[in-house]
Amino acid sequence: MSVQQPGFVESRRRGGQRCGAIDVHELMKREIYAQTATSDPNYRFDNPPVDMVGGPVFAQVVPPQTLSAPTEVTPVVMQNGTYDTQLLFESPYALGTSSRPSGSLSWDLSAINNNKSVTNIIEIRTAPFFIPNFATSTTQPDLWFYRRVLMVISDLPEDGVGRGGAAKRYHFIFAVTNINSISVELVPEFDTIYLRTPLNALSQFSVQLLFPSPYRGIPLPADTVIMAAVAGSNPARFTLTSTADIGPVGIPVPTVAIFISDFNNGDVTLSAQVNDSRGWMVTNIVSTTVIEIAGLNFATVIGATTATAIIGKNRIEIPMRFTSVTDKPTNYITPTHT
Repeated sequence: MSVQQPGFVESRRRGGQRCGAIDVHELMKREIYAQTATSDPNYRFDNPPVDMVGGPVFAQVVPPQTLSAPTEVTPVVMQNGTYDTQLLFESPYALGTSSRPSGSLSWDLSAINNNKSVTNIIEIRTAPFFIPNFATSTTQPDLWFYRRVLMVISDLPEDGVGRGGAAKRYHFIFAVTNINSISVELVPEFDTIYLRTPLNALSQFSVQLLFPSPYRGIPLPADTVIMAAVAGSNPARFTLTSTADIGPVGIPVPTVAIFISDFNNGDVTLSAQVNDSRGWMVTNIVSTTVIEIAGLNFATVIGATTATAIIGKNRIEIPMRFTSVTDKPTNYITPTHT
């Protein structure tokens, strides 16, 4: 026989009367859901609760954000291009201020480049060329013992590539090859110089050829001489201040080529013959001031007609290429230097 707890029925009766009471727990949940700002499908409380009449607990649900497509960036085309100026620096046209005994040659750049200076230079490049060879001594080492020659560009800033010691001038390094009795070939080991900033303008171009360690200038012989015809000579003879730059006294072996111009004695036929652009061979160095050319006859020449002669073996031609930058529209083809 069970014993009924006192007040049990009364307690149940009172509990049944609480159906319309306020549920604090539900109110707190609604308040929490109402503060939700962003819809997140991975959040377990993302779906808003439904109240007793089927409506959402809070008034507004913030929809997911939609990312717009990125704005296309239009590349900026720089209005800059480059162009090359290729020049051949020939020793016969070097300035009179050149110091050949110290290996220095200078040119008026605008005179070579159609009366225009070269501007905004960012790169300088050279190529192989020949220089005269010199007689060697039996008691001293070969002049080309190190098989290296330096060519310093004197007109560039001094904050560039440095050679040995404290010197800081831009320069090229050449290997000495193809050595023969007349000339040697200089082949660049590093053929390009890149300037740190564009060089505004270059109106004069000066170089100095140096032997390495200790650095000293390579003496360059004269390549142009003024001569005077010896009247009545056959074979033809010319007198000049010195024949040293042509060769020692005697029959030159091999023979030396010279190219004569500006000869005009009034005889049109003879003048054209002497000024033949193919040149002539010096067949005999008679003395330190007289040369002889077997292919010409001055028997009819009267008076000391003068002429200019370029000594072929002493002529130097240095090829150079200057790359410049421009702020003007170009074809945007970048030069490929190979």
